[in-house]
Amino acid sequence: MGLFLLAGVVTLGWRLVLDPGLLAYAEDRTLGAALLAFGASLAGLGAARAILPEDRPDTRALLEAALWSVGAAFATVLIWRGIDAMGPGDDFAFPGLALMGLSGLATALAQLWRAQRTGRLVWLGRILAAVFGLMAGLVFGLMAGLAFLAVLIANPTTFFGSTPRGVQPLDTLTVTYLLPAAVFALIARHARWLRWRIAFAWAAGLFAAVWVALEIRWFWRGAEIDGYGFTQPELYSYTVALLLGGAGLLYQALARRSGLLRRVAMTVIAVTVAKVFLVDASGLTGLLRVFSFLALGLALAGLAWLNRWAAARQAEPEEGG
Repeated sequence: MGLFLLAGVVTLGWRLVLDPGLLAYAEDRTLGAALLAFGASLAGLGAARAILPEDRPDTRALLEAALWSVGAAFATVLIWRGIDAMGPGDDFAFPGLALMGLSGLATALAQLWRAQRTGRLVWLGRILAAVFGLMAGLVFGLMAGLAFLAVLIANPTTFFGSTPRGVQPLDTLTVTYLLPAAVFALIARHARWLRWRIAFAWAAGLFAAVWVALEIRWFWRGAEIDGYGFTQPELYSYTVALLLGGAGLLYQALARRSGLLRRVAMTVIAVTVAKVFLVDASGLTGLLRVFSFLALGLALAGLAWLNRWAAARQAEPEEGG
């Protein structure tokens, strides 16, 4: 029975992911066909898992990993179709890349988890995890690298495909960057069996920062989001976002008693100060410049006090310790 279930899981994976695969169900097949294919597969896997005896841990782990993989693929298809239903628009290459990357990441993690829970076919799980993990790593590495390059040339959308679709914040930027950031954060928080889950925490912060920057730019520039340079209100919005991000990191550092998070927060604040003096102030004159610096000084003074308080709290021994 275990071998029969393994053959069924492999066949389902092949049909749903590769042939005809995600792209066919996301674009070519009807919605009804996609619902039937994925819904029936999830129902069958769920029923098999429900009636499986508890003394079959290897087979149970196989079914649970398959449920996660197929569920992630189904979510990818539904979100992809939701983007397409927003109306006519240009090609959305980067949202599609992000969704494919998340699907591959879910499959890779499911296989790694199964390889740790079962003594059977561990080698197969690790090979599949390596293949899908490499695919996801290449996708998100490409997106992160292009984001960094775009910041360097002062045009956040040069390499990001078409103009975003949707209404903020329910738009393709959210699918492309905030959704992966949320998934990375969940993995970093709950996948305690991963030795390198800290990398997902950093990736979550990076993708969340890119999402905030692009949403701000789209809000102020609209259809001209792919233009060069920055407007003054846009620059001030980035400053506010950096200040809020630094304050949020300091709060997390206090709550978790994390010296690393506190240092990251102070780095963000230092970048904010440098930006204000080198960029923002150049566009202000007269009393407006005076009041802006006064408001900034008060904000930074409050953050500095919060930093000292956080450092003092972290130095205090815990109760009962």
